[in-house]
Amino acid sequence: MPLLLFLGMALLGVFISVASHGALIKASADYAKKGAVPSISRAWQSGVANFWPLLCLQIVKKVVLIFLAVFVGYAALNALWSLTAWSLLLFLLVFILAAGVGMVVSFLIVYAAGYLVVEKYPWSRAIASAWNLFISHWLVSVEVGLVVLFLNVIAGMIALVGFFIFFLPTLVTWLIALLTLNSALWWAGLMVGILFSALFVIFLGALLTVYTTSVWTYLFMKMHRGGIVSRIWPWLKK
Repeated sequence: MPLLLFLGMALLGVFISVASHGALIKASADYAKKGAVPSISRAWQSGVANFWPLLCLQIVKKVVLIFLAVFVGYAALNALWSLTAWSLLLFLLVFILAAGVGMVVSFLIVYAAGYLVVEKYPWSRAIASAWNLFISHWLVSVEVGLVVLFLNVIAGMIALVGFFIFFLPTLVTWLIALLTLNSALWWAGLMVGILFSALFVIFLGALLTVYTTSVWTYLFMKMHRGGIVSRIWPWLKK
């Protein structure tokens, strides 16, 4: 029974996560087209309607990224085991190749999700259209991808600082617990510290997810409707 309950909660969490992602794409696209506050109910209905195609996209992405991680891990272990110039060079090449493939796959999944939710394309056509869109705007995609990566690094640093800040009361509680030899107070301080730190990280992650999804959806709408100019290309031509 506990296993079935845990499995049910996990499946519910997956459903809410995928449907919410689709709803956010729909809401961001409506705002980009109309400039008005989108309908939450319509956005949610769109997310639910596209649950299975979006879930398949996420599964494909996770499988590819796991395969790349295993590939890089094997190259890293080989480099550590042999410690030769060739093995280190091979690891570097594998890492660069895996990072590039992973970035391209992430771009394709983002654009395919846009075609699924916004344009209501079938799955195969959404993938093909996402590839064509990436080929036409690969430099802009890389630019935005690097910006999003930078934001993720900043968010990670903020999460780390916030973790220590929210854990400070726990340290004070532990000190009191040691002075009073109160084990219950020690456990209470630990639970409170974990709870507040986890809530802060979840809140920060949710904000980052909403922002990045909105940015990618806006970028998709601009690329798909009329195209968008790279900020770096004029400098590269000089």
